Amino acid sequence: NLDINQMEMDIEALLSAYTFSDSDGDICVDMTPVYVAGSVIITDGSPYACGDLIEVEYEVECDGGTITSGIISEILVEDTMDPFESAVAPPAPVVECDNASAYADFQAWIADIEANTGPYFEDNCTDPADLVVSYVSGDPGSFDFTTCINMMIYTVEFSVQDECGLIPSFTFDYEIEDTTPPDVSAAPGSVGPFECGAGGDPQVDLDNWIADVVANVNGYATDDCHPNDLDITCVSCPPTVVIAGCGWMEDIEFQVEDPCTLTENFIITYEITDTQDPMSLGIP
Repeated sequence: NLDINQMEMDIEALLSAYTFSDSDGDICVDMTPVYVAGSVIITDGSPYACGDLIEVEYEVECDGGTITSGIISEILVEDTMDPFESAVAPPAPVVECDNASAYADFQAWIADIEANTGPYFEDNCTDPADLVVSYVSGDPGSFDFTTCINMMIYTVEFSVQDECGLIPSFTFDYEIEDTTPPDVSAAPGSVGPFECGAGGDPQVDLDNWIADVVANVNGYATDDCHPNDLDITCVSCPPTVVIAGCGWMEDIEFQVEDPCTLTENFIITYEITDTQDPMSLGIP
């Protein structure tokens, strides 16, 4: 906004370089510029826009009497101050990895900053609603979760342009972490009972079953960040089948690990039973 008092001081200093006289020819001793109220000739609005030319009219008082009027001061409005961050900071997310929505959430965060919803940016002249916030760089296009993304930080750059064409840049961080171990809820609590010797050697049958579990980890576990990059090992292997009495039962423990070395264990009870009667060998 125009500071009329400051303008009067500036014009007074300017007029001091000149000599004025009244209608009687007497030299002015006390010369004062006086703003003519309501005499702003040109303006495009208030607050004034960048590039506006404002003409303000003054009259000069000499020793208490007006000796001239129509003195015009032209003011060109300019803006040399960049837009700046407001007191409302953009969200600084530290989000748990979610393979289904992590990237979509990241894009929504970028869109929120571009919309200046805080408002996150202000300007000394331009209304926050009229600032143009634009994404510049930092979006990877997708998230790669094949390696550990624990504490992965994406630094994203934005530009902010005001009505005078000033365009500073700002950067903000978006952080993704993985603190959730694999989910093993799909693993069964037990398998069997298997008939003793129905498939041949009970020990071979057990070993083959364990190998199948290790080879098919996704049938037993999943992960929010790395569903296709899990490893599974048998913790309590190799168990030895010892048929005693009517069968054999063993708790077999497995461990699932994701690329961030987060682990979760599960136990499957493997049971062998014997329900077949003794068979005669036909020996007389």
